[in-house]
Amino acid sequence: MRRSKLVKIVMTMVLTWLVYALTGSAAWSALIFGVNKVPTVLITPFAGVWVEGKNKKHIMVWTDLARAVCVAFIATEYLLGRLSPWMLFVTTLLISTVEAFRVPAGTAITPRILEDRYYEYGISLESSITGVTEIIGTAAAGGMIALLGISGAIYVDMATFVLSAGMIAAIDSREEKTEKQAFDAGEYGKSLLDGLRYVKESKVFLFFVSVCILLNALITPFNSLMAPLSGEVLKADASMLSVISVSATVGMILGSVVYPWIRQRVSQRVIFVLPGIGIGLYYIGLIACMPLYENPVFTYGYVAATTGMLGCFVVWMNTFISVEFIRKVDENYLARCSGIMTAANVASTPIASFVISAVIGFVGTANIFLGVGIFSVIVCMLLVRRPELQEDEKMCAVQGEV
Repeated sequence: MRRSKLVKIVMTMVLTWLVYALTGSAAWSALIFGVNKVPTVLITPFAGVWVEGKNKKHIMVWTDLARAVCVAFIATEYLLGRLSPWMLFVTTLLISTVEAFRVPAGTAITPRILEDRYYEYGISLESSITGVTEIIGTAAAGGMIALLGISGAIYVDMATFVLSAGMIAAIDSREEKTEKQAFDAGEYGKSLLDGLRYVKESKVFLFFVSVCILLNALITPFNSLMAPLSGEVLKADASMLSVISVSATVGMILGSVVYPWIRQRVSQRVIFVLPGIGIGLYYIGLIACMPLYENPVFTYGYVAATTGMLGCFVVWMNTFISVEFIRKVDENYLARCSGIMTAANVASTPIASFVISAVIGFVGTANIFLGVGIFSVIVCMLLVRRPELQEDEKMCAVQGEV
């Protein structure tokens, strides 16, 4: 369902450099980076309503082609020396707006191309491939830009959109052909209110949205405080950042590979609470072992091993949430609920980052990790008895046949 992570990393690096090269301003870089998030938060919930009832495969194909056109415009204008910051700003906004329609369509089409019993395998395979290409992409990004130039690298990105559209067009999504209908504001409003009513009354949906927001909040210290963690807590140099990044990625790959095997052998409650407690213990362990960080061999070995486990825990919880969300949310509301969940996830990260930045000056990096770790363990222990985590007996039987 996704384009190669390799090309996405290259494109991110290219755009970051391109914005700064055009403007010489860090403010412009921050502005265009922020623009990418706005449509996700503001448009995706409403886009999900429009997607419901439409042919999801067609939406995915046309949105990929639309993004290809936008990316080709950037590459061509840069090649001709006519690209300006405002053009990049508007085009980036258009790309993000189109993506706001594709995300709920991609989620809603999953039950139509995968049988229920293969959800774990499909989503785990996607996570594995994403992790592998992320490592390859990080290593290949600089070489691709050097070999093809800025415009060439962007044209490669355009080609991946076209390739993605072609591959999706060939998928049998088992969707009924529907006649094209003009936009009906009344029907849209009715569908929107119907979706909001379902969201309000669905305890399952509200639970999974809350868990996603919680997971984002728990991972935010790791993502946003990696540099101070290395310097202040681990007493290491910049090389520690690479160790942490690579270990987490490798852990996510291994975690996604073994997830289906583990899921067949443990209950939903265990597969939910184990990663949450594991994340908390990872943070607590980093702080508890501070007296031992005078020994570099221990430091690098311990951090690599435990961060690898952190990667496993994160991908297990992500996969669990993705599978159960698709499995337990009514398929007729899947696109609408996906839009709302995506918006909540994206919005929660900057909010958590703001809270951390506001309090870190008072409590320090070590206490942030310690506090979040303890909070994670306590909350996950409290959530383990939630009825939403009740094992589906029919699903247990199905998994036993796989």
